[in-house]
Parts: sequence; C-alpha cells; structure tokens
Amino acid sequence: MSTVKFWGVQGSCPGTYHKKSLGSNTSCISIETNKTLIILDAGSGLRNLSSTLKLDDYDEVVLLLTHSHWDHIQGFPFFSYIYQKKSLIIYSHLEKHIDGLINQINGINFPLHKEQLPCTFKTITNLTELNQNVSFKVKTISTNHQGQCIGFRIIAKDLDVTYIPDNQLHNTTVTSFDDFVDFCKNTSLLIHDSQYNNNDMPHKIDWGHSIYTDALSLSLKSNAKAFTLFHHEPTREKKDILSMGDDCKKIAPSMNTIVAEEGLSIDLLGK
Repeated sequence: MSTVKFWGVQGSCPGTYHKKSLGSNTSCISIETNKTLIILDAGSGLRNLSSTLKLDDYDEVVLLLTHSHWDHIQGFPFFSYIYQKKSLIIYSHLEKHIDGLINQINGINFPLHKEQLPCTFKTITNLTELNQNVSFKVKTISTNHQGQCIGFRIIAKDLDVTYIPDNQLHNTTVTSFDDFVDFCKNTSLLIHDSQYNNNDMPHKIDWGHSIYTDALSLSLKSNAKAFTLFHHEPTREKKDILSMGDDCKKIAPSMNTIVAEEGLSIDLLGK
C-alpha cells in the first residue's frame, strides 16, 4: 500500500491567521510505500510527522528538498529521526540548499550543533546518484520561483506523484508551461502551488506562485488523474480556499480536485 499524507500545506510562513484554517504548518508531505518513507520538504509540518509516524518502522528514509526558503526547511531541527543513530538520505539539486537545511543547527539559530547529531546524513546533489541509491525513481524540473527551486516526480511500482510546491505558471521565466505539461504527463497525483487567485494580481504578479486556475489548467492538459491545490496563502480564510477548490470542480467536473489540508491522507492505490 502507498499513501500520501499532508503534514504542512501552508505557504510562506507558519501560523493560524483565522479561527478556521486548513492547517498552520508549512510545506511537508510524506509518501509511504512498503518500508520506504519519502519526505517532500522540511517545513514546520515535519514536526507533526515526527510525532505521529513510527519512524523505526521504515528501512529507508529519504528527504527530497525543493529549495531552502525558510518555509521549506524550518521543521528540520525538530525532526526526531535525526536525534537517533540512523541514516538519512537528503537530496537537493544544489549543495547550498542542503547546507541551508542542515546548518540551521549551528548553536546560534538552534541550541544544538549539527556535529552533536547521532544521525548520519548521506547528502546527494546528483540525480543519477540518487536514483542509484533509492528504491524508487525520481525526476526533477526547474520551477519559476526565486531561489533556484525544483519540482519532483516520484515513480514506483504502485505510485506516480508529482510535487511542485513553488512555481509560477504565468509569466514563465525558467521553464515553460508546455514543459510542465510534458513533465506531469499522465501522473496519478499532481500536487501544485495554488497560492493565488486573480484578486492577488497585479500586486503579486511575479512573486513566484501560481494562480489556482493555471494549476488546474496544467492538471487538465497533462491528463493528471487527480489535482491537489497546495501551498495555501497564509492570510486567506479556509472558506475562501475551499471556494477555490469548488471553482475548480465547476470548471472541470471530470477532474478529481482535492484541497490539501493538514492530516489529509490519500491512498494512492485508489487513484
């Protein structure tokens, strides 16, 4: 059985701005398949993952990092796994992103020093090397987001998940919309940045995030089986985010549209 679980779904910064929210933590998703745990980003949601999952149950734990903006790394010092005598594979396409992740634990930004950690880190920046060291296949794509960010497509026997949390699909500067269509083609589950609506423009026109209807268009043109709105605007109320999801369902009733929420679990075998 393979399962996707959402531990942090909010963009930019953690915190509950409204009494009702879809969760107050930043980007962190897990994929569980057999005895493998794949962690997508290390936002503040990683702490919830640590306190919920039985990490000793996995033979393989891999952290895939899209980039090192704070909302994608700030949960790492609270990841209980690194305080055990374990081995953790960490992949990002750039060494500076991995450094940004681990070097938070420096005695200044965090009470401990990374040298005190019992966990052994195997850090990888070469995609070919990563695929030689894990039991699943990973593809990457450069996204239209400041800080040299990437998206992931994870493929194994019973899963095909595409995760693109920070990406601007309008005014593309790095990777074209058509290239994203090719990358996402026929994926079972597309989890994509849907932080903005049309009312956010033009003020946030080049802030590196997508208008949710553009993300829906990508899911349709790439023939994704399901589309998940993700990386929610932290100041937007729950009802307004859900309304964006409802709008997607009206526009494309044939698409299985899901609004990401903390605690949500998706059985990939059901996709």
